[in-house]
Amino acid sequence: MEDLYISSVEFLVSALDVQKFTLRDIILSEPAPPWLGDVHDGREIDLEVGFSLIRTMLRNGMISCSLESEGTLRVRVETDFYLSVEICANAVNSLAHIERMGLHSVQVPCLEEEESLISRPADDGFWREVAEFSRSAISVPVVLERWAQGSHGYQWYLIEGGDFSRVAKSVRRHSLVVAYFDAKVQWVSRNELGNSIKSTLLEDDFVVIFSRPKGEEKVKFVTCGEGIPLPGEDELPPGEDFGYFVWPDEDESPTLRAVVPGEDGRIVARWPEIDASAS
Repeated sequence: MEDLYISSVEFLVSALDVQKFTLRDIILSEPAPPWLGDVHDGREIDLEVGFSLIRTMLRNGMISCSLESEGTLRVRVETDFYLSVEICANAVNSLAHIERMGLHSVQVPCLEEEESLISRPADDGFWREVAEFSRSAISVPVVLERWAQGSHGYQWYLIEGGDFSRVAKSVRRHSLVVAYFDAKVQWVSRNELGNSIKSTLLEDDFVVIFSRPKGEEKVKFVTCGEGIPLPGEDELPPGEDFGYFVWPDEDESPTLRAVVPGEDGRIVARWPEIDASAS
């Protein structure tokens, strides 16, 4: 069935004269395969890489995304490893060949709503505003860098000195950057960590645990909560001083958000806007 799925996509790509795919809606539950290279929303890949990625998704549900050719074709691997292919209306004649291959087509309504997307670039002006808000923050500011959804699609940064310059240089292009100003970071020793978390947090809290960084803002972190147990001793990052905070609710927390532009200054990653803001 896997080869049949791939053959059907290859036929549609040829019939619709698709030249490349664009990655959208990426979810990483494990690190992306090295052969895929840099992974971010809006990245363009050639067809052969796209076919390899589809095959990987059919075999392994730990990576998921949509492969799109704007306005023409969209390929996804759905739950239970079903292949979903959406084509433009003027290409329906191609479906007769697909059905002769032994696959079935179903007409479904496409009622996608227009999303408000983040258009602000994470430029010098953005980082100056982040620094300004951090001066009146009630807690040590933290910054979330996200290049994909899922447990392997993000990195946390801790800003203790109010200097965001190293974070600005560290975040990867096309990632979403979210600065939080009320994370309420709590500091404890390694020996006190488990009891402190158990005694102060609610059962459904999702917690970020990290060791105090030495000389850099990028933190080594683990998470727990929402079905993930407290980390054991061998799962904790090295160090004796630890901080932790509840993963902020983006609908309620004061934040500033922006997208790191590409080398050409353009924003190609699509990240939805949220109403909450620091202003």
